[in-house]
Amino acid sequence: MGSLYLFNDKKTLVEAITSWGSRPTRSIDIIAPDDCWALRQGKEHIAIDTSNRLRCNHTQEDIAGYACTPIIAQGEMLGILHMEYVGDGDFESEDSQQRYFNSRQRLMKITADNLALSLVSLKLREALKHQSIRAPLTALFNRRYMEESLERETARCERAGEGLGVIMVDIDHFKRFNDDFGHEAGDVVLVEFAEFMTAYFRQSDIVCRFGGEEFIVIMPEAPKHLVVERATQLCYKLHDVEVYYESKKLPSVTASFGVSYLPADDYKQASIIVKLADTALYAAKRAGRDQVIVYDALSHAAGGGVQGSGYVKELQDML
Repeated sequence: MGSLYLFNDKKTLVEAITSWGSRPTRSIDIIAPDDCWALRQGKEHIAIDTSNRLRCNHTQEDIAGYACTPIIAQGEMLGILHMEYVGDGDFESEDSQQRYFNSRQRLMKITADNLALSLVSLKLREALKHQSIRAPLTALFNRRYMEESLERETARCERAGEGLGVIMVDIDHFKRFNDDFGHEAGDVVLVEFAEFMTAYFRQSDIVCRFGGEEFIVIMPEAPKHLVVERATQLCYKLHDVEVYYESKKLPSVTASFGVSYLPADDYKQASIIVKLADTALYAAKRAGRDQVIVYDALSHAAGGGVQGSGYVKELQDML
């Protein structure tokens, strides 16, 4: 019987990912690195006779013989393979017993090496996937992922009979941060703004960096009032955000917001939902920035295009 342990994301603990055998192992599920001799020494630790060998602190005192083999790839410790031996077995001699244990140790070493290669391959695949869907500076989803997600979510919400909202955001006068304080200051503003955006949305919402200082949020299965309310809250709460660069406070950051919405019973404009939000965004910028404009499909049909929603104005007074 045995268990596979891997380091957590912070590299502070190793956790049992899977176990096998006829009964539970005599080793705890979460191990501190200093509690395992294999992790401390970076080499396999064999304790066939636990009464005469150093015992790892993660094992119970009544454990039979066991071995811990580190899983190492490209110089990085990834975890350990823990194997336990049950009973003494029927061996003709001590030599046959030793050959048995040696064969098991070779098998563990081969298994650990194969696991190391597989884990490195998985980590590389995850890293490449992260790079392909995330913007490098802000770690938000990128435009490519946004387009794929929007197509998927609109189809899913339409089938489920749910509405979907899109919010486009543009940081007002962003160029001044680069021109007056340098591009590194502008990067700080983008990172702080991305973190602020992420904190204000649901886990199911998809927050993306559209390009430059523009961001876009997809809110699936959300009623229209929630989409408008969330955009308006962001617009006003942003006034309280303080951004520092080299210990100096930067000018206040404001943003313009454009909102478009697909009601549950009408997905005719699904293919241009982003364009509608973009139209509303530029209407907000032309109207003086630092505000929310909601695209009104009925007004557009009558030739009005976009409008500053009365609901938004009422909500602004409440905030």
